[in-house]
Amino acid sequence: MWCSCHDLLHDQQFFFIFKWQKEGSEHKRIMFFHPTEETISKQIEVTGMSEAIVNFTNGINSMDCGKDDATSCDFDFRYITSTNSKEIVLVVEKGNFLIGTSFNKKLCTARDYFPHLPTICSLLTNAYNAYKLLYGLLSSRFHTNSSEFKGTLDRFFTPFLHLYRVNKIPLIDLFNGVDFLSVDNLNFLEIDCLIANCIQEFPCIKKGMFFYQERLVQYSVSKKDLAALCQFVVQTLIPSAVQNEVCPPPSAANRRTSIKSARNGFMVDGAMLVDYLGEFTEHFFPKVFLRDSDATHSPLSGYELVAYRVRSATACFFVHENCMTKEKFVEFIENLADFIDEKIAAITSGMGADVSLPIHSDIPYHFIYYNPDSLSLRKSFSTFVIPGQNLPPVAQLPPPNIHRLTYETYDRFASNADVFAQIFLKADNDWWICRNINYSLHSSIKRLKSVGILLVNSLLAKIEDVKPGVGVGRENRRLLRINAFRDEAIERQRAEKPKSKGELERDRLEEGLSNPICSDSKGFKLLAKMGYREGMSLGRRAEEGPRLDSRLTEPIPIQFKADRAGIGLEEDKREKRKDLCEAHMESMRRRAEMEDELACDFRRRKRFAMEQKQLISEIQKLRKTCHEMDTTRSIKKLPDEFWFWPIYSRKKESVEETTDDSEGSVGVKRTKKELSDEDDVPVDELYTYGNGEKAPMAINFYEFDNLGLQESLEKISLYMRQVHFYCLYCGCAFTSSEEMDQECAGTAREDHE
Repeated sequence: MWCSCHDLLHDQQFFFIFKWQKEGSEHKRIMFFHPTEETISKQIEVTGMSEAIVNFTNGINSMDCGKDDATSCDFDFRYITSTNSKEIVLVVEKGNFLIGTSFNKKLCTARDYFPHLPTICSLLTNAYNAYKLLYGLLSSRFHTNSSEFKGTLDRFFTPFLHLYRVNKIPLIDLFNGVDFLSVDNLNFLEIDCLIANCIQEFPCIKKGMFFYQERLVQYSVSKKDLAALCQFVVQTLIPSAVQNEVCPPPSAANRRTSIKSARNGFMVDGAMLVDYLGEFTEHFFPKVFLRDSDATHSPLSGYELVAYRVRSATACFFVHENCMTKEKFVEFIENLADFIDEKIAAITSGMGADVSLPIHSDIPYHFIYYNPDSLSLRKSFSTFVIPGQNLPPVAQLPPPNIHRLTYETYDRFASNADVFAQIFLKADNDWWICRNINYSLHSSIKRLKSVGILLVNSLLAKIEDVKPGVGVGRENRRLLRINAFRDEAIERQRAEKPKSKGELERDRLEEGLSNPICSDSKGFKLLAKMGYREGMSLGRRAEEGPRLDSRLTEPIPIQFKADRAGIGLEEDKREKRKDLCEAHMESMRRRAEMEDELACDFRRRKRFAMEQKQLISEIQKLRKTCHEMDTTRSIKKLPDEFWFWPIYSRKKESVEETTDDSEGSVGVKRTKKELSDEDDVPVDELYTYGNGEKAPMAINFYEFDNLGLQESLEKISLYMRQVHFYCLYCGCAFTSSEEMDQECAGTAREDHE
């Protein structure tokens, strides 16, 4: 194939599934983490950071999945971008589980892969949908058997991540579509009737799908399950069936179903499937979980996927699990095979002409066509080249710089479909990136957005819209022709409409001014008498200046004013607009410089606040420890420095002081104001230590600068080391100074890091 793919794990840093629970035992909440050789601390760090970011942004930015955007995610998600990586976190199943992945930027650059965040989000969503298709919801599996839940995730995602491929070509992984095969009306009607007759004949069949080669023709499953289901059928079921056709098993006894040799096809049961996704061999047929309808909150139900292969066609039927016993199920399989074998063989015999060869043109180009309404996805990068065909060479693959440019163009323009209908962008290496949106009326009178991205080497080409289903009828085609004729008639009448008198006068005036002055005019004759000849120039030659030849070779053009404004008013307005624009640009420049200064000042103040907070926290810890050790190890009522111990304050109930007079015993009471003026101490606060001893007023360390705080920290830290052999950063007290010198790394915080 021309499409360039590579292993997902080569660019992926990690992939995890995390269960939201209460705090504690973080390692038990990690359901799956890849690579498995990572340490538990690293796993807790990665998942904890993702959980913290999701919790922090829950109340700030509520993610809108964009219901009108065809490529949007159906889940709440977060983009986390750092210097070295890009990370996506999905919040699924009402916030019970987090699914995240991270891509290393350097590895992606080395492998010429651009990590586009919406594309990575689409890849992560596909991985979750693939698991949900085969095992159902994560929460239901967890509550059913929590002890084996981690083992199930490991059995599925470990091989899945090794086998999952990402496309280097941009936008292919972003559009989660299906490759449809457009067939003629008769063949499609026969296929649709076959599926309907099977559902009517066998009531246990609830849904159906029909594939020809690896392309979908008809389906009746929910559109929300279509992409994941087609991916499973095309990448797992059909290749296993083809391998069984090419290299059949040596003994027919190995088959779980009894296939008659007279039939044209065979049942694709669990024994034929490559058993790399877990539990296929435990089921008679693969078990899948599908929605019952297209509703948003439609529950998942288990179905048995019964597939029948005839030549290049594969018919898939979905039977509700536990609807019949094993004996009846075997009988049902035999009856179904007899019912559809000849019909599918007859249909496939006439479908070969509908499979068109790749379109090769003399104009080399690539295209990606995506229809969000029908989920149709077509691309030129997965075109097979048939050996021996004398076909023109196809276009070369776009270089890596075009990948990045395509993503940037899509993010800036193509995601806003209501503003730009067409985009044409030319790169320096002569590659074109073109985007076109088609607006049409759907059968339900709603707008259909169809996004087409073309990578064109030199010119553009128009591609046809491929939609599954029967074409419009005769009456609809007649109405379309009538509308087309009506539009052509309106345009023709508009072009043939007679001009008004003013338009005719303006046309005659422009025609006259565009022609040179004829030699029969009086003005030309007057100039000829003065020596002028046809083709000469008038005016004086400039001897110096930027214009050495300023003479006129043509008459001065006549400018007619179409409005009633004064002469020179338009030039005055133009100058004013220019001055306003320059003033606005100058204001923006000054604002940008001011923002840079404010940003630097903000970072400086935040850094100072963090350092101040750290120093104060260490001082407070040492003060509490100093008080405990001073009071327990040595009997002290007061500290060596008054601020070495924590100081507590409380309000006084009453403040009165009585003094004795020298001549008698008459008491004199002084008021609070007098005491405050005399002692210069607030009388409403009483400061004490933890042991109840009176203390001076507490120090407000937040009024200190960092230098003062550092000196205070060194002073109390030195006291604790010399007296109690205690180190704050070690968090323990030593028995002697010799032990401290041997065990402690140093006196500063940096020595312990």
